[in-house]
Amino acid sequence: MTAVIYVEDDETEALLFQIGLNARGIHVYPIPEISLHSVHSLLSAPYDQAQVVFFDLWIRTTSGIDVGRALRDAGDTRPFVLVTAANNPNPALLKQLGIQFLQKPLDFDAVAAFVRSAT
Repeated sequence: MTAVIYVEDDETEALLFQIGLNARGIHVYPIPEISLHSVHSLLSAPYDQAQVVFFDLWIRTTSGIDVGRALRDAGDTRPFVLVTAANNPNPALLKQLGIQFLQKPLDFDAVAAFVRSAT
């Protein structure tokens, strides 16, 4: 099964992402809330089955970039994708952390193709 994680605190955005990828045969594990203290849970079942981790720029008061950094520090080597309506917040830092950037609105055909190429 092809699966991804989407860390997004906006229920509507998370639902649209889930519908867009489910329609293309990709399972989405939605994560509505995360902290730097709980990020390690994404390395455990069932989330360890996901091939790609997508996250919003801000998840409540937690920076998505900090989530990516914490996952990298924990040894997570999966592709990470920062998804936001804003411009790329820090291209150099994202490159250093191995985080790709997608700007909303998303083209779900392109997102699905990216996920499939990463598996």
